[in-house]
Amino acid sequence: ANDRTFEVLFNKQLGKNEWELLIGGRNAHKGMRLYVNDPTKNLLVLKEQIPEQPIWIAQIEIGSPEDLFDKYGHVPLPPYIKRDDVATDLERYNTVFSERGHSAAAPTASLNLTDDILKKVKKKGAYVEKVQLDVGWGTFAPIRSDNIEEHHIHTEKIRIEPTTCDTINDLKMRGGRLWAFGTTVTRVVESATDPVTRKIEPYTGETDIYIYPGYVWKIVDVLVTNFHAPKTSLLALVSSFMGYELMMKAYEEAVRERYKFLSYGDSMLII
Repeated sequence: ANDRTFEVLFNKQLGKNEWELLIGGRNAHKGMRLYVNDPTKNLLVLKEQIPEQPIWIAQIEIGSPEDLFDKYGHVPLPPYIKRDDVATDLERYNTVFSERGHSAAAPTASLNLTDDILKKVKKKGAYVEKVQLDVGWGTFAPIRSDNIEEHHIHTEKIRIEPTTCDTINDLKMRGGRLWAFGTTVTRVVESATDPVTRKIEPYTGETDIYIYPGYVWKIVDVLVTNFHAPKTSLLALVSSFMGYELMMKAYEEAVRERYKFLSYGDSMLII
């Protein structure tokens, strides 16, 4: 009778068996033990909650995270996709670039890229370089303050390799243009670029870059991105890149023509 159901999203690994979790469901409390199907096998113990957030620190009691994911895991589709995940989501909700990592969600702009498209892009003489960002839940957190500058962005892990930096710096020196596929890629390359020299430098670590109108762009020339939800930092980034008025025009068109927003949605090209 005391059974309650919770949805658990593994957000960030803190230690060998310690994780930061997002928990959906009511009345989670410190010391609570969570299980799947068998009450005698406690999989997780909730240790503490981050103040004023739905985030908990939890200890995995049985098995490894990979065991749990393989045995019980589901693809964490966004809440606006009003259906349960199906087998094809396991492939389709990962981009063609994805390797085993720790993202809380897929970077949606490159969901629309296929290996076939990338081959055609390379045939035209373009370079395709990869960067890494572990998408955190904070990317999608709504801006709650009226003043856009007061919003706090959560940190996310990023990595950009020396060879990628060399290719990009060479491209820019020769007058080429850098296309960023998505706000995720944009945040990586802008974080790793020196504001004075405008050269991109290898970097592995965390970023809390927050791009909103007034930001001085360093390296991105063209942006491909989806249509984003209102009051998000992603919309602030797009507004900064293309200007508020033009962005509103584009969004009015998208609403009028019933474009699909967000994951699995339509992309826009900002030149």
